[in-house]
Amino acid sequence: MDTKNFKTRAIQWHRKLAWVGGVGLLVFAFSGLLHPIMVWTSPQAKAFFPPKLEVSTGLFNRLVSTIQRYDLREAGMMKVIATHAGPMLQVTPAANSAGIEPRRYFDLSTDTERPGFEWEHAAWLGAYYTGLPQELIRRIELKTEFDNEYPWVNRLLPVYRIEYERGNNLVAFVYTETNALASLSNERKRFLQTLFGVLHTWSWLDSNESLRVAMLASALLCVIALVVAGTFMFFRLKRRKIPDRSRRLHRALAGYLLWLPLLLFSTSGLFHLLQSSYGSQERGMQLGEGLMLDPQRLMTPGDRVASLAGKAINSISIVQRAGGEVAYRMSVAAGEHHQMPSKNARFDGRAAEKRALYVDAYSGKQLDYTDLEHTEYLVTRFKNIDRNQISNLALITRFGPDYDFRNKRLPVWMVNVENNSGLRLFVDPASGLLVDQLEMRQRIEGYSFSLLHKWNFLRPLVGRETRDAIMSGLMCATLVIAILGLRLSYKRLQNRGRPVPIKTERDSTANTFASADGE
Repeated sequence: MDTKNFKTRAIQWHRKLAWVGGVGLLVFAFSGLLHPIMVWTSPQAKAFFPPKLEVSTGLFNRLVSTIQRYDLREAGMMKVIATHAGPMLQVTPAANSAGIEPRRYFDLSTDTERPGFEWEHAAWLGAYYTGLPQELIRRIELKTEFDNEYPWVNRLLPVYRIEYERGNNLVAFVYTETNALASLSNERKRFLQTLFGVLHTWSWLDSNESLRVAMLASALLCVIALVVAGTFMFFRLKRRKIPDRSRRLHRALAGYLLWLPLLLFSTSGLFHLLQSSYGSQERGMQLGEGLMLDPQRLMTPGDRVASLAGKAINSISIVQRAGGEVAYRMSVAAGEHHQMPSKNARFDGRAAEKRALYVDAYSGKQLDYTDLEHTEYLVTRFKNIDRNQISNLALITRFGPDYDFRNKRLPVWMVNVENNSGLRLFVDPASGLLVDQLEMRQRIEGYSFSLLHKWNFLRPLVGRETRDAIMSGLMCATLVIAILGLRLSYKRLQNRGRPVPIKTERDSTANTFASADGE
């Protein structure tokens, strides 16, 4: 195909795709603008870290006596956490086919079980994070599945949904295992979130995933083709004076400013759509085989506890080691951290744990055992792999493209596994959880979405808020070119069939593409 015909084809395709691609640009740009607005206007928590646990020298004596009294031999997780009633033993039942069982709580000050305390604890956590008194709670309910109000991006389940009578019908989602705030929303955020889903991810087609993906992919491909054709026209057609100011502005914005960002947004969005719909779905938290212990053999750590008295302890958990051995794992807090310096710090994350100490539960002696060793052991249980397949372990204390703020759990250990899929695991040794897992294709898509779609490469340079402002400006400019482009297409339809003014041979030669470039 010669150059002239190629230019003509580009013009024709740009015109043919103007309506579908233009409307697609309009919808995606407007909904993309909703995301930073939703972040800027979302309700803010009053606290950003879980409540700290106060450890006394007698706590372990009460812990051992409680476990022995109730003969607690099996559990998914067993840990001591902070509550409004003081330190309590929290027992998470092992996963089973019958469904999700509520966690059990044992008051260490009285050696008694507190039936139904999970709801009371959730209400207290809601007050801790929102600053609203419990008297304003309208209702509390347990959520065991994701939905439009609490989508999968929040990661944590099960959670308690706490609805308040104030704060524009404020709703808090709390996760009791780690005393974490999973999400916070009000009427405004829920409206923006629903509108974003309808326009950006086309949630109205969730009941037919194949149709949703096909329609979204078609719209994105039209946008990509429209931008490619328009970019070719901008760089390959001869420059000339355009009398119509709308066409000049459309051409300048698209050619000088937006063509590359639009290609990055649309191609990374298409990649994200296909990977999230048809890629590996093995994601999310996974509990291991659970804990098995002999209560009558339990002993207290002795002098080690005295040295920790008065220090901030995040949690004390009982963990299973190789060979059926059991240990107390004590998480020492990383200093005073109840208030973050900035609301944006939650997106970067900060590890609440300074270090972990392991004490043998059957002898009371401190172990020369580390999180690294415990993580290696957990990985072999989760995936039934040989230790020789583990190529690298690294402590993650900040959120990033692979492991972002939506996991709401730090620190964790990242483990690379040498296999055909390039598997990468994220493990929490304190809870014995496989928090997340990514294959190589998922990691590539994650980098693509983070860097090309969300432009996180700007955050170290200008910060999150300035990044959001830049992207919002680009979305506004995209709205302008989409509206101008649709307006030009409408005018072209109106002028169709009207007589074309006769040009001289000289004018026609000088303006070969002037009347047909769609610019």
